[in-house]
Amino acid sequence: MVFACFRVDYHWRAKSDAFFGHYRHTLRRHGDDWRIARQKISVLNDYIPTLLDFYLV
Repeated sequence: MVFACFRVDYHWRAKSDAFFGHYRHTLRRHGDDWRIARQKISVLNDYIPTLLDFYLV
């Protein structure tokens, strides 16, 4: 399992927000490569002021 933290700064129409949290990836061997078999994203903000697009994080 791989664990990583992230922060996303979001700017849209003179408004700025920041989202933060962490990822957990479960990796599996696929030939000579490693592939993500499972991914869990946890956004840790107490308040999210807008819809959160999956591709934003």
